[in-house]
Amino acid sequence: MAAFLSVNDLCFRLSNGLPLFQNISFTAQQGMLAIVGANGVGKSVLGRCLSGLLPTDSGSIQHQGQIHYVAQSGPTSAAVTVIDLFSVRRGYVAARKVEQGLDDPNLLTQALNWWELSAEIFKHLRTVGLSDEVRSDTLGFELLRR
Repeated sequence: MAAFLSVNDLCFRLSNGLPLFQNISFTAQQGMLAIVGANGVGKSVLGRCLSGLLPTDSGSIQHQGQIHYVAQSGPTSAAVTVIDLFSVRRGYVAARKVEQGLDDPNLLTQALNWWELSAEIFKHLRTVGLSDEVRSDTLGFELLRR
């Protein structure tokens, strides 16, 4: 099976020119990936680089599909939903419209993407101890901690 993510000789330098990390190489299969290490070693920066939120100084990142960075400290507002956290509101809204009977091929495509992605999101959230029980409202879903 081909790697979902392939990283080769990645380097990120701080504004003072010193490398935060360098010579990082690895491959990973599709699924949830956790970056573990001591405080201050660059885990969050690496995650942002892998998802394309930050540029690297050298090396290469190749991937199939999308990579989403989920910050270790998310928004504290109770109004933030899983849909907002994963930036999938458009697909969620399309799915609700299709379920209400709107017949539009563009909406159906977006809805199919939401249905597939939502199953994966909730599967992975359950693996980290979040309940699969959700409350639905006009703003989306809100997960409940066990």
